[in-house]
Amino acid sequence: MRRFSLLVSLVLTFVFALAASGWGQTFTTLHNFYGPEGQNSFAILTQGRDGALYGTASAGGASGMGVIFRIDASGTYRVLHNFTGPEGDSPQGGLTLGTDGNFYGTTYYGGTQNSGVIYKMTPGGHVTVLINLGSAVDAYYPQGPPIIGADGYFYGNTYGGPLANGQFYKLDKTLSTLAVLYRATNPTPVPVQGSDGSFYIASYNGGSYGYGNVQRVTSTGGSNGSYSFNSPQGAFMEGLSLGADGDVYGVALEGGTGNSGGSLFRFDKSFNLSILHDYNTTATDGSTPAGSPLAGSDGKLYGTTFFGGTYGDGIIYSYAPDGTLTELYSFNNGNSGTTTPFGQPFQNTNGIFYGTTYYGGQRHALGQIYSLDVGLKPFIAMVTNIGKVGSTVEVLGQGFTGTTAVNFTGAVASFTVVNDTYLTAIVPAGATTGKMEVTAPGGILTSNRNFIVKK
Repeated sequence: MRRFSLLVSLVLTFVFALAASGWGQTFTTLHNFYGPEGQNSFAILTQGRDGALYGTASAGGASGMGVIFRIDASGTYRVLHNFTGPEGDSPQGGLTLGTDGNFYGTTYYGGTQNSGVIYKMTPGGHVTVLINLGSAVDAYYPQGPPIIGADGYFYGNTYGGPLANGQFYKLDKTLSTLAVLYRATNPTPVPVQGSDGSFYIASYNGGSYGYGNVQRVTSTGGSNGSYSFNSPQGAFMEGLSLGADGDVYGVALEGGTGNSGGSLFRFDKSFNLSILHDYNTTATDGSTPAGSPLAGSDGKLYGTTFFGGTYGDGIIYSYAPDGTLTELYSFNNGNSGTTTPFGQPFQNTNGIFYGTTYYGGQRHALGQIYSLDVGLKPFIAMVTNIGKVGSTVEVLGQGFTGTTAVNFTGAVASFTVVNDTYLTAIVPAGATTGKMEVTAPGGILTSNRNFIVKK
């Protein structure tokens, strides 16, 4: 049984939704899914060059096989593509913005072998199948989009394959050939590339104790270490992400020491494990974390849980470097009707977090898109945050019209403002690894991550 099937089985009811707020944070329902325009979203949202958010719903749409959608900050929603089978069915992950301005994603089913596809979509919604997955390429059933590696290639995980329960793959530069680099056991939807250049792959189960493991793999598929979890450390890996400090963070669905409510953990650059938090089932904590934690622009981690919180229906939380976990919003099955967030929240460069729920919404909706404003300031984000002197860096943000300067740790760069939410800059001589800054009419915007100057 695929991993998401187990998670869905944890949820017992549908819900009735209403926008709500609490604890000084503003929670807003932006869109309710009702079926014809999509339903049941697993997706982590992605920001495009136009500042809007793009994502997928795993079901619904014109053929009932899922959709790709676009939604802006005001909540204006539009279906860009309805999946029909040959070009994909059941998109369970979100999208990756490529350096060409197109989006890249996968579907769990569909294609020529009904084992899923890897596709490209233009901002206008035209979908092209790049790879039909199945026995011909030794990889089945992807649950997340491919990611861009530091070398510019796309890498990803599939949940199935004929010789093992999952695969770690790489696409060639033409995006027409897939090479399986490493065989994993039921890997979580996406790999993470660490600051050391290695890829970290979390396996849902397997390992020495059967509770899952994290493997460190080179870009050529060589093993660079593996760590097996026991139940007190966490059981059944849910996902990984890269922190602002360059360490790798992740969550386990169960296990730990907090009534088996799961755990939050970190691997440092030497691949040493630290357990940061054991989720509990109290009113001030969550249980069964959903998706991997996201590094926010303030240095905290942000995530969601399926259960726990004030109403027992899960929470959105922040985790501070000092070890403090704070409940920011409590989902409420019986009142606000928001429930079942599968993916991590995504932080738009306007500072606001956005996410999806699998169930819930007003008037018997089948999931929703929400925002959570915790008062963080706007910032800039880079499509890729590594490059050599002379390379072009793509920058996402807002208020770029009238920009007067772009700096890489003090080194002045030449730049081109393409539109109010997207500009490009050339890495200047003298640039060193550190924050990037854009001096716009509204003030100085700082990157949420360091730009790494590659030698």
